[in-house]
Amino acid sequence: MVLVVRVMAKPLSAPQILRIAAGISAIPASAEINARQRSALWRRGELEVLCQVTKEQGHILTWSTFIGDAKLGPAMTDFGSLSIKIRGLTDYVTEWPIRPSAELETFLQENLGKSSEFIVDREDLCELLASYDDVARGRFYAWLTRGSYPARLVQALIVAHDMGSSRHISMIKEKLNGGPIVLSSGDRIEILPKARYWAKEYEKALGAKIDLDGSLSLEGDGNG
Repeated sequence: MVLVVRVMAKPLSAPQILRIAAGISAIPASAEINARQRSALWRRGELEVLCQVTKEQGHILTWSTFIGDAKLGPAMTDFGSLSIKIRGLTDYVTEWPIRPSAELETFLQENLGKSSEFIVDREDLCELLASYDDVARGRFYAWLTRGSYPARLVQALIVAHDMGSSRHISMIKEKLNGGPIVLSSGDRIEILPKARYWAKEYEKALGAKIDLDGSLSLEGDGNG
């Protein structure tokens, strides 16, 4: 009698999956892979991109992409690093892999690869942060909740000032003085008072004065 022992193949780890993504250029080969966070981080021009792979329900591979400001984002890690989460318009998921495959490579290219290009540059980031609602492009959208709108306007102002863009500063100032936000629950939030609260919080992180009134000046060098 022959006893046959079947050994279950061990699933790939998140870092292995991310290294496969780097190997097929879905993400840069130079991306910094963090095993604990199941993430890959890299800089693309003036932007910083973070991609994550996660396991849901014990067997489903899902992904997340965050694109933020490379210059000022690191000082704002407690507040999302001046970044925006990019999501798929449909839930494109697959089984957590046990080996490399063409299907896995397609999944990584179509999701991590393409979503990481959603935001073009710093100006685009600023305009998206100042958007009232989600913004869709192709198969993806920038996840921009209404409740976060006042905070995002202040974030956009920070980026606009650092770019020295009077056009963006004027646009954001107009929005800061706009009418209240109406949430899906029917609750209303006054924009300017809430924005002032977040400005004070961000001042602590940046070591700079964020003025939402008058000239809307961002003063200080951010070094505390």
